[in-house]
Amino acid sequence: MPDSEPEILDTNVVILLAEPSPRIPDIQRLLNSGDLPRLFRPPHSYSQGIAVDLLRGPQIAHQFESMRSQKSISVTATRVEVHDHSSNIDFSKAELAQIALDVAKALQLPRTQAVGATCTASFLAPGECTAATAIRNSFLRQPYSFLPEHVSLIGGGVRFFLAGKDNTTYTLVVEPRNQERTTREIWVSANVEIALNSLPEVDRITTLLRDAYEPISKLQTFVLESGSPVTARKEGE
Repeated sequence: MPDSEPEILDTNVVILLAEPSPRIPDIQRLLNSGDLPRLFRPPHSYSQGIAVDLLRGPQIAHQFESMRSQKSISVTATRVEVHDHSSNIDFSKAELAQIALDVAKALQLPRTQAVGATCTASFLAPGECTAATAIRNSFLRQPYSFLPEHVSLIGGGVRFFLAGKDNTTYTLVVEPRNQERTTREIWVSANVEIALNSLPEVDRITTLLRDAYEPISKLQTFVLESGSPVTARKEGE
């Protein structure tokens, strides 16, 4: 077992709408009403940007940030995205799910397209080896017959597409942080998504967040146990 938990860099919830909202409500006013001031504490900063939707083209993104809560919200006509940068893995409070739902409900659309949750984290490679080497030792086992004879594999990154329970799909990414071949820091992203035609309950989104975190902890244990040069040498003998 690892000596420490992975460092959580970001968790987020995304709600995709089935059709564009004809009107973006006054989100700032919404953030100051009901229970949201406790979940997304003022003062809030606001900015506008451009979000590129591959199917629907560029859209104006309304972006809000709470430094006190270490959370941010981005709203377009077809998407609600809420991030938690606090490294908090206590999903029992369901704060991220509640914020996303409250904002999505304000758009007053009857149908959604999908709901997803993503958790990104990092941890150090075992021993003194680089992240790229640890990933190679863990997931890219010899022989490397697809390579030319004069080329050797010194490291890499991997991406997995998985099917989960209840029609969920997963995308897991394991690579050196910032794709730097000499770093010892391994970056992991786990996304879980489900197609839904209506807004789910808070508990359903919180379950998605837990499902996104679970593979990260297991991946850390697997890489630390199988990614060291010593382990790789023993298995290659």
